[in-house]
Amino acid sequence: MDGLRRFDSVPMDVDVELQRLHMSVRDLLALEAGSVLRTGKRHGDPLGIRVGGVILLNGQITENQGRAALRIVSTPGKNNR
Repeated sequence: MDGLRRFDSVPMDVDVELQRLHMSVRDLLALEAGSVLRTGKRHGDPLGIRVGGVILLNGQITENQGRAALRIVSTPGKNNR
């Protein structure tokens, strides 16, 4: 693990995905400002946080200083190393 320290400053893309939705082209074209896309997620459900396409963390949507934020609730990726 100490060998990875040399990569500490390498930037990485981190993806947070609420949910993937499937919809018809007709429904997609009908979207406009104010449209709401419903998901199967409930408030407080964990969201997967992906790095390189692999879920490394789980988080929950929260608010911090008036802005949307993500609180880390578990780190399943650390248990698998």
